[in-house]
Amino acid sequence: MSPNTDSNKNNNKLIARLTIAKNLLEENFSEKVDINTIAKEAALSKFHFSRSFKSVFGVSPHQFVLNKRLERSAELIIEGKLMITDIASQVGFADIYSFSKSFKKRFNTCPSGFYTKASFIYNLGE
Repeated sequence: MSPNTDSNKNNNKLIARLTIAKNLLEENFSEKVDINTIAKEAALSKFHFSRSFKSVFGVSPHQFVLNKRLERSAELIIEGKLMITDIASQVGFADIYSFSKSFKKRFNTCPSGFYTKASFIYNLGE
């Protein structure tokens, strides 16, 4: 077997392990995420997991979870059925302050402003 073949097999195994971890993060993004636990599920050290995850998926595990939480919160805000504080809690934020700060950084508007803009753009509630 050539060194290239071994390298490809190792890379494929790593990607498979990282994909398992990514799926776990996607399924549990609204829960408190423990990177050590996810890394163990992927059979990798915390450091190797974090570095490899970012290399393969382009974002750190923490940023991946944050993105999932913000994407879901935006969907829930547009639906307009829940209060902003309930949405923050449902998607996994510890408090409304950290949710609002992260939301504004991502979408350049506060959550309530996002709803107002979405209502205007999509004629929600009509």
